[in-house]
Order: sequence, then structure tokens, then C-alpha cells
Amino acid sequence: MSTEADNSRHLSEELRGIAQQLNTQVQLFKY
Repeated sequence: MSTEADNSRHLSEELRGIAQQLNTQVQLFKY
């Protein structure tokens, strides 16, 4: 069973990945 800490860490990792993707798309739009 996963603990709350594991869940929140996994969630923040996913959010970081999504943020990086958005960042890349913004860079592409800018240039």
C-alpha cells in the first residue's frame, strides 16, 4: 500500500513533468 507521502511525491513529480512540457511549448511559441 502506498502512503500519503508516496502519493504526494508521485503527484508532484507528475506536475513537474507537465510544467516542463508546458514550458517547452511556450518556448516553441515564442521563437
